[in-house]
Amino acid sequence: MGSYAQAAEHYDLLYSGFKDYEGEAARLLEILEGAARGVRRVLDVGCGPGRHAESLSRRGLYVGTRV
Repeated sequence: MGSYAQAAEHYDLLYSGFKDYEGEAARLLEILEGAARGVRRVLDVGCGPGRHAESLSRRGLYVGTRV
């Protein structure tokens, strides 16, 4: 397992008990739509384990995680 995968695994262990990925993604979507009506594509930079990206994707956004 590479260092990124190990870091993501540890991040999940530290934050999974109390981090509200779904709620944070919903709030982020509100902010994005307020800033740019009709936004459908976002880039998640420093996405950690990708939980926000997964949640935003389920809400219909295309989420890029690499440039």
